[in-house]
Amino acid sequence: MANLNGHFPATFPVLDGRNYDPWSMKMKAILGSQDVWDLVVNGLDPLPANPTAVQQATYKDAKKRDCKGLCILHQCMNQAIFEKIARSESSKAAWDVLANSYVGDQKLKKVRLQTLQRQYELIGMEENEKIADVFTRIQTMTNQMGSCGETLTDESIVKKILRSVNSKFNHVTVAIEQLKDLSEIKLEELQGTLEAHEQQMDERKAAKSGVEQALLAQTGSTKGDNLRGRGRGKNSYKGGKGRGNNSNSNYGRGNSSNNNSNEGYSVRGRGGRKSDKSHI
Repeated sequence: MANLNGHFPATFPVLDGRNYDPWSMKMKAILGSQDVWDLVVNGLDPLPANPTAVQQATYKDAKKRDCKGLCILHQCMNQAIFEKIARSESSKAAWDVLANSYVGDQKLKKVRLQTLQRQYELIGMEENEKIADVFTRIQTMTNQMGSCGETLTDESIVKKILRSVNSKFNHVTVAIEQLKDLSEIKLEELQGTLEAHEQQMDERKAAKSGVEQALLAQTGSTKGDNLRGRGRGKNSYKGGKGRGNNSNSNYGRGNSSNNNSNEGYSVRGRGGRKSDKSHI
């Protein structure tokens, strides 16, 4: 946290070597709010020979503001980046070192711009990606292209987004193209329209999923009741069958007993003697 002019607490962005474009945009706003951006861009005017008292006071105030800008820059980078500007004695000198290190000359800008343009044309919405993420990716790319010298209009960005969204948004994009003038649509308005449609689709999908789960639960409960009913019927049937078999078995044993009783005199015992078994 820093406190500038006694009333400007802020968490400054930190340059790490990979985020120069967004970092530089944020720093322009911060340095401008502290009334030092003009010195970062134009530098400090030297004090003329034999300066008057007014000129000396003006130079002193400008020198103080320049030191303030350099101090802010020192706080907004990691130690490795700080080593690049450690010998810079003014905010302009430090800013120019960073710009030359991460932006490069015009030839390098053109090469980088060509790469960004190819990447920009290939941007497309992924299957499970949200509308907000698509807008973030495209706007980040357009900002990087702007830092290389190409500024895209809102209309061209709107057309790119309409081409890039998933096929499930086709009927929405067709309606927008037919009913609205694309040159008058703001990016925020387009994002709100697509996000509203995205939310409606998510709600319908969630409702459909809930109905399907309820039907599956009801179907499973009905099958369970049918299976329990079949189980009870099968057990009763087995019980009845068992009792019938016991009865038949007893009936068979009764017949066998009667036969043995009738044939008691014809059965010979040991030694060939007839044994009387009628009393058994």
